[in-house]
Amino acid sequence: MGRLGSDRTREERDEEETEAQSKAAEHEDLDRAAEENVKALEGDPPTSLDDWPDGQAKYKTFGGPEHESSWDEGATAKLGEGDSEEEE
Repeated sequence: MGRLGSDRTREERDEEETEAQSKAAEHEDLDRAAEENVKALEGDPPTSLDDWPDGQAKYKTFGGPEHESSWDEGATAKLGEGDSEEEE
């Protein structure tokens, strides 16, 4: 007879928990590496889009979510004017 999800053995549950913890740790390591990659760019950001990082780093922002400086301050000041508008 087939086993239902609640009939799993303790060993199977422990195995799944260990696998989940391993995946979470791997994700944290990748996230940390992405943050370090972006932090290295803060002093002199690339001018070409081709030079920006790939992978998880492309989803990170300068300063992180708690950054309180305006666009014209810090690393983003080198990216151009903050009040630029697209021409129609």
